[in-house]
Amino acid sequence: MLTTVSGADAITQLPHQGYILRTQPNTTFQAQRVSTYLLEKGAKRVAFASAPTPFAKTIYDAMVSILKPKGVETMSLIYDDKKPTFRSEVDEIIRFKPDAISFAGYLPDTVALLKDIYRARFLGMKVAYGFAFNQTVVDGVPPEVSEGVVAISPSAVVGSKAFEKVAKLTGMAVPTPYAAQIYDHINILALTLAASKQEPSGLLIHDTVRNVIQARNGEKADNFADGVKILASGKPLDYDGASGPCNFSSTGDITDARFRYEEVKGGKLTLVSIS
Repeated sequence: MLTTVSGADAITQLPHQGYILRTQPNTTFQAQRVSTYLLEKGAKRVAFASAPTPFAKTIYDAMVSILKPKGVETMSLIYDDKKPTFRSEVDEIIRFKPDAISFAGYLPDTVALLKDIYRARFLGMKVAYGFAFNQTVVDGVPPEVSEGVVAISPSAVVGSKAFEKVAKLTGMAVPTPYAAQIYDHINILALTLAASKQEPSGLLIHDTVRNVIQARNGEKADNFADGVKILASGKPLDYDGASGPCNFSSTGDITDARFRYEEVKGGKLTLVSIS
């Protein structure tokens, strides 16, 4: 049995016969959130820029499926992320006359791309996937280059008791979403094994995990100690953890998650909202 924090759609599209549980929203899920944000902000022409990643086409196709029916024009540019500059690529983007650019590459190439977009005097919206943009990118460019960039990424349930437990366990003042997800992996697996008297095995987890931790109308718990008490009492359990509601589709994808929206203000990535 594999639990993972990776987001590429192909992971759960493989013929894994139910042996994968993914707590990270897949790239299609993330693309839906970014596309919805662009629509809410009134974007009419969106340029998508990405390194040649395994998930680039999946993200772009998901964005088009949401934006096109709303009358939004799109273009996709897949660049060579090994290049030190992207001036010719930026010229191609600018010719499209976008009012928003969506970044979905990796951190180093996002730094170079932002610099060239600034030099091109682009004044529209700049919206990035969280994996393509963080404080490291902000610190890697002059303040005026990153000002106003909005980053959208999966979020842990900040402020919850489970989140506070992860902070204490990891020593992080603000645990990463991945730390929260791994905390949930451990609790989910432990609770599934504790619910059975059979010999622990991957097959056992495969066969029973959803029945154990995502019972409809079950009693809530966000940690092993409380969850095992509920199971021992014979009541159904609904585990909601530090990363959010841990409910999985038949293919192992998480079905709901919170996202954090951050904007660069004065050289700092500042939290705007979590929803």
